[in-house]
Amino acid sequence: MTVCGGVSQLLFSLAGSARTMDFHSLPERRRTLHVRGEVAIGGRDGHTQMFQPGDARLMEDTSGRGSTHRDLSPVIQAVVVLHD
Repeated sequence: MTVCGGVSQLLFSLAGSARTMDFHSLPERRRTLHVRGEVAIGGRDGHTQMFQPGDARLMEDTSGRGSTHRDLSPVIQAVVVLHD
């Protein structure tokens, strides 16, 4: 899959305790690679998708209601902030 634009930041996110976030949008597009832990992401349509180590996701919900986020265990993620 080709992603338009370039990389503006590379961050590592570590969450030692479980986080739960209600619906929220993001300030920018991101590519996230899950390194450790499990995460449940809920969409506007009520569907929940699980992410585990080795999974990657493109996050483009920068407007509107966005998605929910729930850590099921301690998490480490590599976050690539994209710009167009």
